[in-house]
Amino acid sequence: MLAKTRALVLGSVKYGDNSLIVKAYTKDEGIKSFIVGSIHSKKGVLKPAMVQALSQLDLVYYSKGKGELKRIKEAAMAHHYNELWFDPVKSSLAMFLAEILAHVLKEEETNPNLFDFISEAFMELDELEEGIGNFHLFFLLRLSGYLGFAPQMPLKGKEYFDLQSGIYSSSNVEHYHYLNKEESKLWLQMQEAEKANSLKMGIAKMSRSQLLEFMLDYYRLHITDFGQLRSLEVVKSLLN
Repeated sequence: MLAKTRALVLGSVKYGDNSLIVKAYTKDEGIKSFIVGSIHSKKGVLKPAMVQALSQLDLVYYSKGKGELKRIKEAAMAHHYNELWFDPVKSSLAMFLAEILAHVLKEEETNPNLFDFISEAFMELDELEEGIGNFHLFFLLRLSGYLGFAPQMPLKGKEYFDLQSGIYSSSNVEHYHYLNKEESKLWLQMQEAEKANSLKMGIAKMSRSQLLEFMLDYYRLHITDFGQLRSLEVVKSLLN
């Protein structure tokens, strides 16, 4: 039986001599893994460019059959990026965020609104000219809302952001997962810029690096088995 879907490629691994296993987030059925042969052959269904991180594809695949790996019958590019894979900063951010998405998007979780958010966000990154160095922070902040743990804005007198609860407190909490007053101001600055839909924060590189560490700690506290990120150091070195 054939099924059609829009898909975002999250990554791929080599399988045997001539095949790949491609992990993708689909609009209609959540995470799916596909086995693809003859990737460099003219007869191959997928071309090498199609398996790059965050490629947006229209797929027709065989939905039935034994095992979790599905086979693709037809594939076409649903969107062509102009700069995402050629600009060194944009391509590194794309790989980094694709790796995070592979960690946080769970099997069989269908969420068309989340899919559209991710799809549109990377089209935006592709065209972005200013604020590129802050894109990953804003993306992860907005993504947390779709995943159910968006940080709350502070109430009056609440000055310490609690990473564990996602809310601000009036004093140091009883565990170690909170930001001090200055760190909380920096976090709030990011929240306010995101709320204003502005990628410009006017912060130093060191502060941006701090915010990324805080954000990753926040995700680790809210996503089970978040794991280590292989691309983190590459992104840090490029942004700094």
